[in-house]
Amino acid sequence: MIFWCAVLVLTFALPAPSQVRRYSVTGHLSLGSNRPGNLDSSLVVEARPADGQSQAVRAVVNAEGDFQFSDLRAGAYVLTASAKGYRSLKVNFDIVGTGQIRGNLRLVLEPETSPAGTLASSVVGTVSQNELRAPGSAVRSVERAERLLAAGELGTAMEAVEDSLRLYPEYARADLVKGRILERQQKFTEANRCYRKAIENDSHCYPAYFALAERYRVEGNQAALQEISVEWKKAQSLDAAPYYYSAISLFEAGDFESAVQEAQFARKFPHDHIPHLPLLLANCYLKLHDPAAAAVQIEEFLAAAPNDPLAEQARRTLRSVKEILNQQR
Repeated sequence: MIFWCAVLVLTFALPAPSQVRRYSVTGHLSLGSNRPGNLDSSLVVEARPADGQSQAVRAVVNAEGDFQFSDLRAGAYVLTASAKGYRSLKVNFDIVGTGQIRGNLRLVLEPETSPAGTLASSVVGTVSQNELRAPGSAVRSVERAERLLAAGELGTAMEAVEDSLRLYPEYARADLVKGRILERQQKFTEANRCYRKAIENDSHCYPAYFALAERYRVEGNQAALQEISVEWKKAQSLDAAPYYYSAISLFEAGDFESAVQEAQFARKFPHDHIPHLPLLLANCYLKLHDPAAAAVQIEEFLAAAPNDPLAEQARRTLRSVKEILNQQR
């Protein structure tokens, strides 16, 4: 009997939404090297849309430090975290149309009494030195650019981000925003250069890795995708996303066993921001002629994301896989 595999060929497609979707976003917060424990009222984690026109949404944080925002639309956000006796933290993240998160939400607040530089360079989620060196005028210009971009005013957003770069030419955040604007204008080669420049100026500009990896995935540039994944893993070794994109590049290159290894490694870390990880594993197992393992992954995906845009296709594939399993019995 000829073995047949039903592959989820649209696993990584970006479906056009028919309505405004809402997403749940999770993250983790530590106070120095400790979990928050019994939280008091001074601990605040909030997300505000980068357009500055909407109110901030406060996250629910538990004693382990896990936090969650519910009912967020796709778009750019500014997250702030603060606690009594600790230095406040501000980071940027994006929710893209598939529910993926561009940015890192594993945060560490430093004690106010800790010597400058002893922790900031070694923990995930702290404000980078590149951001700290930015003049206030450059920060205000890039914040204005982010608001204009969120409002869809691409021309004036570009003017604002260019003002920021004139004031601070090495400003990674400004290059990131410029890349986003260029991507919206479908100037993809120029956008890629901006994302690359942002990473070169600030190796902790995690949203730039995410944006550049996604561009390489869409372009089908597997060599570049693998290269940026390796670089990303060095900068953000405790996040699932770089291993996920590495697995994608290996899958597309036909190295399915190595893709499984990378994807399984990604599963060791919180991966709510990459909900299609089980589908990637299912594709790998189908290519490796292991429909039973593929079925487990598809069922896991459907249990976690029953309303995902790819859920119906996953159900159809699961039915086909189960037919194969029944025939093999």
